Amino acid sequence: MKEKIKKIILVIFLILIGIAVVCIGIKQGLTTALTLLFSGIVALFAGINYFLWEDSRKATQGNLLLNLNRDFFFNEKLYKVRKAIDKEKPIFENKGGEFVESDVDAYLCFFDLIEYLIQNGILDERFAKDNFCDWAEDADDNQEIKDYINSLKQEYPREKYPTGSYQRFEAFVKRCCI
Repeated sequence: MKEKIKKIILVIFLILIGIAVVCIGIKQGLTTALTLLFSGIVALFAGINYFLWEDSRKATQGNLLLNLNRDFFFNEKLYKVRKAIDKEKPIFENKGGEFVESDVDAYLCFFDLIEYLIQNGILDERFAKDNFCDWAEDADDNQEIKDYINSLKQEYPREKYPTGSYQRFEAFVKRCCI
């Protein structure tokens, strides 16, 4: 809907420029009219470039989302961690699971990356929410992962490490999953 409104506003703007050019051309003379016409053409191309940029941005986000999906669903380490969380199996080796901290870090850092991309306007929030929210929420609900994040918070306090992976993971869960 927003796209249609933007296009309608652009068309109205261009029509108004055309009317202004004709009126000023009649009243002020050919040189002023040509200057305004040139300005109108520049404005038209700026508007067209904006819409092309928007389309290009969407295509880029689509490609990025495909790559993120591929990495998340076909990376063996992430897949195994995701399945253990999904099936409510033990996660860490010391709790009877099969994973070490770096495995869980990689999983949390995936969501850290997604939050970073959202914060910087590279990835649209709704795309991330639609594709990854359930998995992040499952991890956030997992007690072993909660305990691990709490240990990270004590070892790497927010004041000293403002961009820790657990912080953007939590931000992603709050933004998209709650």
